[in-house]
Amino acid sequence: FLMQSLPKSRLAVLQDAWRNRVASSDADRKPHWVPEELATSADALAWGVKRDQAGIVRQFYELGCRELRNTLRDTATLGARFGGAIGLNLLFSLIFFQVGDATRKDYDMYSHFGGLANIAISGMFGSAMPLLQTFPSERPQFVREYANGTYGAMAYFWSKLVTEMPLSLAAAILTFLVSYWLQGMQGEFMLHVLTMWLVGMAAAST
Repeated sequence: FLMQSLPKSRLAVLQDAWRNRVASSDADRKPHWVPEELATSADALAWGVKRDQAGIVRQFYELGCRELRNTLRDTATLGARFGGAIGLNLLFSLIFFQVGDATRKDYDMYSHFGGLANIAISGMFGSAMPLLQTFPSERPQFVREYANGTYGAMAYFWSKLVTEMPLSLAAAILTFLVSYWLQGMQGEFMLHVLTMWLVGMAAAST
């Protein structure tokens, strides 16, 4: 918005400055760059032995195992995540009790939509919040290991995503086990679960 509100003359100056920008050194372009003299001395100390980075499949496997172990060990976070899903959706189901029953005389489509919207919002935040709290705490470790060339960013984020998939699916199943019959929802149970799972994964991946 700020860029769109600037006058064209100012935008032209910024475009020219960006176009003419030249990296001050190799360090600005390469995350693993080290000075040549340091690299030479390091090779001398290591007697010419060089370390090769593992393939992306190996990186993904090791990171996935580590992420799975950390997830299973953190029982407090798991309990809070699934307990929150059960508690919140139980509360929503009592507020929107039987709103999806179209045979009732006082059936209201907007109330039905409101019940579904509350379930979707709780599912989105339930999937996104644990990751939002995890990344800041893991950032120093990731930066250190990435700078050392231990693994790449793609393997790291894919391991996070794959580990999150069963957790998000379990949360979606618990959500509709609590709310589906209390709210009198219509349609296939598993279709609701899969839709919630996809919504949760979309929220977690952002």
